[in-house]
Amino acid sequence: MTLLSDGIAEPEGQLGAYLRPGERLLWSGRPDPAVTLTHADWFVIPFSIFWTGFSIAWEASAVAEASRGTAPLLALWGIPFVAIGLFMLYGRFVFKRRRKRRTAYGLTDRRALVAVGDRALSDSPVRAVPTTVRRTRDGAHVSVSFGPGGAGATARMYANTGMEAFARGAGADVAFYDVADVDGLLGALQRAAAAGD
Repeated sequence: MTLLSDGIAEPEGQLGAYLRPGERLLWSGRPDPAVTLTHADWFVIPFSIFWTGFSIAWEASAVAEASRGTAPLLALWGIPFVAIGLFMLYGRFVFKRRRKRRTAYGLTDRRALVAVGDRALSDSPVRAVPTTVRRTRDGAHVSVSFGPGGAGATARMYANTGMEAFARGAGADVAFYDVADVDGLLGALQRAAAAGD
């Protein structure tokens, strides 16, 4: 197994343990960690600025009151809200970039696989399920989701924003996000569809 400079295996090696007998890997790759923004950020960024600004102002007021001895516990109450705001403004981008660097996507003749680190995160059949393909405007990246959209509307909205850190365990659709190997992935999708005919 070939390891990259950060200790993570090449996508083929990372996914190899999850292949079933007779299953062929048609394509493997990673999301591009340089892509940071999604359509949901048109909502998330203004909301996070408002949340963080309000939380910091409230916390400053609470600390001022606590310094006068009137409400010492009130100053502690606002700390989690400030921390959440700072995560929404900055931390989610760090989380997203780190997760992308550890994520491997694989398309076999039967399934779409997503592995994060050394554990399988999710898989979906490739045939007989709806597949949605979205290319960026410049055509440099493609995102593909597999399945009927069974995840809740909130999970779908915040997928690939870094906010999914708060929704661990919530059922999310199997998807490949921000793939730079557009032709390779789309060609493998066609071969996977043809394998079932």
